[in-house]
Amino acid sequence: MKTITTTFYTFLLLITISFTTQAQDKGVTLDFDNYEANIELLQNYVAAMKKGDAKKLNSFFTEEALIIGLGNTNDTISKEEHLERYMLTFKTNDFNITQDIYLSVKTNENAPVTSGEYGFSWGTVTSTDKKTKKSATSRYHVVALIISGKIAMLMHYYDTMPFALRDGATLIPSKN
Repeated sequence: MKTITTTFYTFLLLITISFTTQAQDKGVTLDFDNYEANIELLQNYVAAMKKGDAKKLNSFFTEEALIIGLGNTNDTISKEEHLERYMLTFKTNDFNITQDIYLSVKTNENAPVTSGEYGFSWGTVTSTDKKTKKSATSRYHVVALIISGKIAMLMHYYDTMPFALRDGATLIPSKN
């Protein structure tokens, strides 16, 4: 019986080893030349946000960049519209970003997304109205497609409700 058990476990071990050594390429890597540069690009974008420098923010984009999700998830704007929006926003609001972390990956044809280099940031954004001094805070997540050291697409994910409530919106509960 001991021989059968030993044989079974040896066979199981060999099968397990063969599966782990034959793993397919999933198409995503953290090991590529621009990893640090992509992280620095996103960190510099956040630094410009904290300073309220709309022109600096825009300098990080390609000419044809798309910016998605500022205001709501159906909102897609151009680089020029981004500049206009932040020129107005920075006149009335200060921003602070804390607890921010960053990651960059490179994908190839085996990935479930378009091949390229992507940067990610997660953190907390606080917006303070300069006139009323009221603040609102939300967790955020951004995804950037980075091409030749510039942001070609920037997707924002955050809860807009705290900012709407700060600015005077009200919630009316349903009567059900």
